[in-house]
Amino acid sequence: MKVEIYYCSMWNYLPQASRLEELKDSFNNVEVSLIASNGGTFQVIVNEKIIFDKLAISKTEAIFPNVGEISKKIKEGKLFEN
Repeated sequence: MKVEIYYCSMWNYLPQASRLEELKDSFNNVEVSLIASNGGTFQVIVNEKIIFDKLAISKTEAIFPNVGEISKKIKEGKLFEN
C-alpha cells in the first residue's frame, strides 16, 4: 500500500505528518512518503485516493486527523467526503 502525506512546510505541519508513520505499525507492506508542500496543505492519499484533505474541510482552521483516524478509514475503505 502506498501512502503519500502532503504537508505544508511553511506552517510546519511536519510533526502531524510524521505522526502518521503509525500506519507502518497497523499495516503490512505500507510505504509512507512525507512530501513537503505549501499553502496550508495537509492531505493523505492512499493508493492514489484521497483519504483526508484539510483544505477541503477548512482553509482557516488547523484541522488534522485524530490518532487512528486514517487507519480506520483505510480499513473501512472510506475516501474523503466533503
